[in-house]
Amino acid sequence: MAKISAGAGIGIKLTTGAYQNVDPSFWITWEEEVPDSMSDADKLKRTKEIVDICRQECEDRIDEDIEKLTGNKAFANLSKEK
Repeated sequence: MAKISAGAGIGIKLTTGAYQNVDPSFWITWEEEVPDSMSDADKLKRTKEIVDICRQECEDRIDEDIEKLTGNKAFANLSKEK
């Protein structure tokens, strides 16, 4: 079996109100076995899917940390503005 791995990380710096220079960050990696017969194109597609999942998890974790400090979810609010 072949393996693919991917990950994502987010680090931000808060400079709001009483929370100057607070640097929440989060990193996540994911590795999975795939059939040896899987094409490179399919491996790339699956890797991109994993990156999207990891990125969303990072955003959610950072939002939890920010919400504890400020009462707002930064990434959720940014998504609403788009």
